[in-house]
Amino acid sequence: MNKITTLKNEAGEWIDGVECLKSWGMSYFKALYSTDSNYSTFPLSDYFPKLLRGDYMDISREISQEEIRAAIFDMESWKAPDSNGIPAKFFQQSWNIIAESVMT
Repeated sequence: MNKITTLKNEAGEWIDGVECLKSWGMSYFKALYSTDSNYSTFPLSDYFPKLLRGDYMDISREISQEEIRAAIFDMESWKAPDSNGIPAKFFQQSWNIIAESVMT
């Protein structure tokens, strides 16, 4: 399990301890997303490509059954795609039976 045990604050000091981390995290994000924030954009926005209008249209469309089927059949058979532990092989071998319920 991944766990954050320390963080570095704006002054470069390390913060540890659950309560100190909670307090610092709450203060940091409240300040970051408040209307009085000094940030004009999301701090990591320069690290991601910009989406064009056509991209927004593409990612907001319905996903087709063919796309879902292709994704399931592209998975390694014995890998579990979710925390439920059901391997992709189950979906691959049962696709004709479960396809409709997977889509809803």
